[in-house]
Amino acid sequence: LKSLSVGGGEGEEPTPLNPVGDSGLEWTLSRTVESGDSGELTFTLNYEDLAGNDGVSVSNTTNNSKITFDTSAPTLSGIVLASTNANTEGQLEQLAKAGDTVTLTVASSEALKSLSVGGGEGEPTPFNPVGDSGLEWTVSRTVESGENGESGFTLNYEDLAGNDGASVSNTTNSSTVMVDTVAPTIESVSFSSSSPSSDPDYPSSYLSMEDDTVTLSLTTDERVENVEVKINGYSYSATDDGGGTSWTVEHMVTSGEDVESLEFEITSFSDPSGNAL
Repeated sequence: LKSLSVGGGEGEEPTPLNPVGDSGLEWTLSRTVESGDSGELTFTLNYEDLAGNDGVSVSNTTNNSKITFDTSAPTLSGIVLASTNANTEGQLEQLAKAGDTVTLTVASSEALKSLSVGGGEGEPTPFNPVGDSGLEWTVSRTVESGENGESGFTLNYEDLAGNDGASVSNTTNSSTVMVDTVAPTIESVSFSSSSPSSDPDYPSSYLSMEDDTVTLSLTTDERVENVEVKINGYSYSATDDGGGTSWTVEHMVTSGEDVESLEFEITSFSDPSGNAL
């Protein structure tokens, strides 16, 4: 060929291609993609041979190859945290104890090449794609003993063209998971009696007779629920005095309780995460 040029649209000056070697049979042209370029690359080739004969304009490749410009950063349209904790499953503010599974589900505005999560030191963890669209991703982990505090994350991702998205550290629906793997403990236990009498040898010990009411009071280091107590073999569900950290049980003394001292056992309770006594 004598000349070969490419035009990309109306009003544009044709851009000449560069010959490869001296044969006039091979030609090439390159350009750098600029920010803001988008859509499919189009072209029209115009050319003439050495005798000045014009060839028919061409606007398609011979091998169906094409290039689509994408200079826009991807975005994440849905980020949801969920826990399998039975006490809060389905709520926005969730809890997790040791052995529970925490799952992070992500939806993107366009197909992604990769998506990973980092929550601190160490290598980021890649997400698993859901299906073949590249638009849905998920990652799960099991909570281990010793973990505590809010489940944090940082998402890093790129689209198929290699554009990096802005790092994200918040969910889109305000869902959170608070990890609590520490069992609650009892801070204090005390008895009181409806009888004003006390043992003269032991002033802090009450004397109770039949039909007297003995009250067991206990406090815990955090909010608990489902407090169960036994007093002299009788089972009771304790009453919450407010806040979930202060509980009482009332026991009426019967004629069959001929014992020197009351025996009690706090048989069970658990915190909101399900960590048990």
